[in-house]
Amino acid sequence: MLPWSTKEFQKAWQHERYIAWRKFYRKEFNTLQEFRDFAQKCLKSRNDKSHLVLTTGEDLIKLADQADKLVKGRPAFQIFFLVICAEAIYRILKNLPHKRNISSKSVRHFCKVYFSSDDQKKFQKWFQRSLADEKIQATGTGMSIEEIIDYFYRIRCEIAHQGRYWGFFGQATMRIK
Repeated sequence: MLPWSTKEFQKAWQHERYIAWRKFYRKEFNTLQEFRDFAQKCLKSRNDKSHLVLTTGEDLIKLADQADKLVKGRPAFQIFFLVICAEAIYRILKNLPHKRNISSKSVRHFCKVYFSSDDQKKFQKWFQRSLADEKIQATGTGMSIEEIIDYFYRIRCEIAHQGRYWGFFGQATMRIK
């Protein structure tokens, strides 16, 4: 027999989740009451999508944040966890099944839907083609947001499927500002 009832355990668990979410998501809300209302709605059911998205997002973003402390100078790990986060959240929200060849599309759709135009412009500023790249010589343009997302997805695949996490992979002519 457990020293606590299922109801007591769920209440304690919800309190712990609430505290963790408050610390992690506090800057996303204008007031504490706004956050409380939102959190209470999410905590009403463990099967609720919003609850799953918040927990998954928090956990994977924390892993990404900690990756640099665990393996200094390996930014591929941060990208890995953030891409997994985008894919997981998009699949949860859209009720997508686990199928081959849907992962990269999920990440692309997530970024198109949830990245603001300002965020997209920042990525395009940070990731640019080398002047030696044939495409920039021919068009005079930088990288599209789709190319950057695909690049991140290739990094995720290199780590997940090949165990390669050193350096950046894909286009040899890309540079990061």
